[in-house]
Parts: sequence; C-alpha cells; structure tokens
Amino acid sequence: MTDPTSLPNFAQAGPPQSPAAPPSGGGTLREKALAALAADNIPAQVDDDGDIVYSLQEQQLLVRCVDSEPGLALLRIFGQWQITEDLPTEPAKRLNAANDVNLAINFVKLGIAGDNLVVAGDHLVGPYDDVSELIKGTSGMLLQAVQAWHQAVTGAGPHVAEATPEQLQASADAFAEQARAAQEGGEFA
Repeated sequence: MTDPTSLPNFAQAGPPQSPAAPPSGGGTLREKALAALAADNIPAQVDDDGDIVYSLQEQQLLVRCVDSEPGLALLRIFGQWQITEDLPTEPAKRLNAANDVNLAINFVKLGIAGDNLVVAGDHLVGPYDDVSELIKGTSGMLLQAVQAWHQAVTGAGPHVAEATPEQLQASADAFAEQARAAQEGGEFA
C-alpha cells in the first residue's frame, strides 16, 4: 500500500486565488426561480406549500426551493402523474419501468407512490449557478423521463435487470437521441 505521506503535494505556490465576486441579483432561490420562469414567459405561482407551480407542454411541474446555508440552496423540480387504468396494474411492472429509467438517466429519479408516478430532479445551487438553465434542462428531462417510463411500462421488455449489454446500449442510444431532439425543439427555445 502506498504511504500517503509520500504522495506529491499539488498545492499551488503563493497566496490562494480568490474567485470572482458572485453575480449580482441576490435574493432567495425562490425569487430567482420565479424570475427565471418570468423571463421565459412561463406563468408561475406559489402554492400553499411554498412550491412554485408552472406548466410546460401542458404538464404541471413544481419547483421547491430550500435555502439552507449561506450561498448554498437545494432546487428540486418535480411532478407527479396519475397512472391511468389503461396501463399495467402490476406493481412489479410499474417499478421495473421506473427502475429502467432511473438506471438510464442518473440525473432524474422516478418512483411509484400508490397510483402515481413521481419524477424529480435535484440540484445543489451555489451563487454562480444559472437557475434559469437548471430549470430549463431539468424540466425537459422530467418530461422525457415520463415518456420513457410510459414506453417501458407498456413495452414487452426486456427490462434493464434482464437485458443484454447490446440491448442496454441500444436503449441508451435511443433515449439520448430523444433527449437531444427535445432540447433542440423544446418549449424554452
């Protein structure tokens, strides 16, 4: 085993460099998120729980902002969809489909709560992060994840847990192409 004291010291010589000042336009993360949506002409309102509610491609999404430490906050973009009766009712099939999407996109997480599909994307936001871009990108990915779940739950499979490496690669390539197409022709463009 290597002696940790023998590892090279990569510290730079001289005084530490200070980063540029954070961008102006302070305020809470909720205020920044509301301003970002308004700048993109997307009507939004704050609900009774303090979440920001907005619609994208006729789908309701929410933004939860948690300002914790100075300079660091949590931005969660999420939505939930009722699973209709025309979709498979077996919990294992629904969960396998959610698992497929979770494994294909590690940026978004899906879960089943009763008869609802819940989809969320979380970000730790610092003073230099572009809240508008985080909301845009995550919103598109959430809607893509819902579509991918629907395809997975209605498809014959195989699910990720049962797929060959070639099938997994083909599925990942198809999903990446869908995501690129959604970004290029998205509602935020």
